[in-house]
Amino acid sequence: MNKGNHPIFSPFGFRIETLQLLYLKDTLKRWIWLGATGGYIEGLSRVGKTTAIEMVLNSLTNRSGDLIPSMMITMPERDTKTIRAVHINLCESFNIAYQPRATSDDLTNSWCIHLAELCLIRNSNTFVLFVDEMQRIIPKQFNAFAELHDKMRIRGILLVVIFLGNHHESDRLIRAVGTKTYSHIQGRFFVNNERFHGIRKETELTHCLRQYDNLCYPENSAISYTEYFLPEDYKSGWRLSDQSKLLWSCFWSIKKEHQFESIGMQYILATIRPLLTDYLPALGVERLNEEMVLKCIELSGLPKSQITFVD
Repeated sequence: MNKGNHPIFSPFGFRIETLQLLYLKDTLKRWIWLGATGGYIEGLSRVGKTTAIEMVLNSLTNRSGDLIPSMMITMPERDTKTIRAVHINLCESFNIAYQPRATSDDLTNSWCIHLAELCLIRNSNTFVLFVDEMQRIIPKQFNAFAELHDKMRIRGILLVVIFLGNHHESDRLIRAVGTKTYSHIQGRFFVNNERFHGIRKETELTHCLRQYDNLCYPENSAISYTEYFLPEDYKSGWRLSDQSKLLWSCFWSIKKEHQFESIGMQYILATIRPLLTDYLPALGVERLNEEMVLKCIELSGLPKSQITFVD
């Protein structure tokens, strides 16, 4: 068996459930069920906002339990920030062909027809569009999403637009949207908002570590991730989640030293990977100590990361 094929080594495919993810899913369900036209979610860079949305994309439902179609696009950084640029990005994200000289009207019509057909296939009168990297938008570009919302409404479809942005970087944009000039945008998309955090306390870390003890590989087997790399220790009752106090004390020391608001999931996963797959199998679980954990945290890049803001 090639251990290198284990999901834990996948650079993008390995994801685990967090308490913050469960809270976010409940928040989105509440917004959608109450008929919200949009909202925004902000958090520090690398805390896992994008990954969390990717994990809930195909599980959003209406009150009847039917799946609601959804998609996430990313706003690219461009020298020219126009409404047409937003429409082009939307078409390209949905693989909708367009002519180089297509006008904004041409682009929006093509996009709306495509979306209406998609909703018809899915028998849904709602579509949720997540827009990542909101901080790259300038205020007037929000009008593109307002226009799409209006055109889909005529077709009997509620387009819910939820923006994701980096905390601090999005502050100026949010303040601009709060002015009278953009009151129509603020009312549609910025009444609902939520803050997304990384890991802030031991109970949250414990929940993450339990995933390693419960998730199984190969699929349809009963071999947990922890057991896969530490079979004998696992059979003897050793569990990664039982080590949360030691691990959190190490994360907390780094968090306190650098005044991090929370620990991003990127660094949690990057710490556990060498610990579970290299250090513990080679040195033995009985030698697990603070020095070993801090070494793995250092390898994750957390101490040298740029997340140094303080609320």
